[in-house]
Amino acid sequence: MSKRKTIFLLMILALCGAVGSGVSAQEPVAPTTPPVSATAPSTPETVKESPENNPYYAQFFTEKVFTVTKESDGLMPGTLRASLIQASGVRSGNNFILVKIVFDPTVKRVRITKGALPEIDGSLTTIDCQTPNGRGIIEGAIEDTEGLDPAEEMAGLKITSTGNTIRNCHITGFAGPGISVRGTRNLIEYNTIGYHKDSTETAVPASIYDEPKTNNGPGILIGAGANANTIQNNEIVANTYNGVELATGVGAGNKILFNFFAKNSGKPVKSSGTAKAPQITKIVRQGDQYLISGSAEAKAEIQLYIAGKDDNEVGMNLSSGVTATATGFQIATKSKGFVPNHSKIFAISHSGDGNSSEFSPAHLIPGDAPPAHALISASPASESDSAPAAAPKPESAAEPTAEKPIDEPGDAVVDVIDPPESDSAHADEKAKSPAPAPAPANAPNAEPETTLNVKGLGEKGGQPESSAPIGKANEVSALGI
Repeated sequence: MSKRKTIFLLMILALCGAVGSGVSAQEPVAPTTPPVSATAPSTPETVKESPENNPYYAQFFTEKVFTVTKESDGLMPGTLRASLIQASGVRSGNNFILVKIVFDPTVKRVRITKGALPEIDGSLTTIDCQTPNGRGIIEGAIEDTEGLDPAEEMAGLKITSTGNTIRNCHITGFAGPGISVRGTRNLIEYNTIGYHKDSTETAVPASIYDEPKTNNGPGILIGAGANANTIQNNEIVANTYNGVELATGVGAGNKILFNFFAKNSGKPVKSSGTAKAPQITKIVRQGDQYLISGSAEAKAEIQLYIAGKDDNEVGMNLSSGVTATATGFQIATKSKGFVPNHSKIFAISHSGDGNSSEFSPAHLIPGDAPPAHALISASPASESDSAPAAAPKPESAAEPTAEKPIDEPGDAVVDVIDPPESDSAHADEKAKSPAPAPAPANAPNAEPETTLNVKGLGEKGGQPESSAPIGKANEVSALGI
């Protein structure tokens, strides 16, 4: 069948769908595409943009917008519940209509009190809670559970179809997961999932209502059979279970990228799939670079993230990702405000069955010199005992000198895994040194006065080297290299 005939048939189908769904048949019909030149290739065949952003597909798709104008729950027009029901009906009646649910600027805190919300089962539906006054909150506030089905999943939003987007929402207070995903190729981004009174990420505006609760389940649950979903740039905080959980029987291709995790009762990411978590085995400093090595599945994509105050806090992304070989991986990065012997990093892989793995254990960024407790352990007596062995004498040209890393810390190489070649060499250095001293003020990365926080900002406001903005949920994805 020629391309022109195919286009004509699609237009006929679109017109029939519009008439069948009650849309006026007098709406202008989009003109057909001009004839394809015999000498120039047709570009639409290679375009992979989504329908709503592609002028070619816009000829066949229209958009229907529903606005949430009420903060209360129920079936009245303007509630979130009614909008979800309407969206499902529109999509089931006409596959050429894209649905978008938005919040009126006066709506700040939608309280769900009438049971579980309807599933998002019609595909190609976007929920965007952003308004000029901030993000809207979708809060589970069910107090009377009489008449509710105890077997029904009490998630905040339940996605059971394809190609949906949840964006810019604060979802908390539900008796199950904040979001449950059991569909395909869905996108969840720039949301806050969960609540904690001491977390600035989950702060809510003043209200006549009580302080919200957090979700009594994982922040986001990717259920059995779900595949090719993307969870990115979200703040997932203080949920009762794991931050993101991949359930047993989950499909392939579910990616968890650039999210901020804090205060969740379980792991940041809990995986029941076959993706194997990577391991960081060595960190070596060379000049102003840190070489981070480890083991992982071959062909796995590896990303690094900085840790917060607790081992379950995961913040700023440090690398855009490298592909592991059969022997492991190695990533080079400059300091992102690292505090030696204090800052920690995680690794995560996207590999195996196509899903993201759990995070590796946190690994400490080494300092320019051995930790302080190793230096203080040498008493004056031990120094004098070791002094004869440390008597200065010329070394052969073939032997490496141990003094350069001390005199010029910018060229220091710190290996945190492999033992040094000679313990006596380090003892000699300690004996030669009059007293352990902090790194020079001009040494690279010597910033003891600034403590890095989980999102890449110093406690005193200092930012990492990256010029990209860091700090909000939609800025956690900054790669920083």
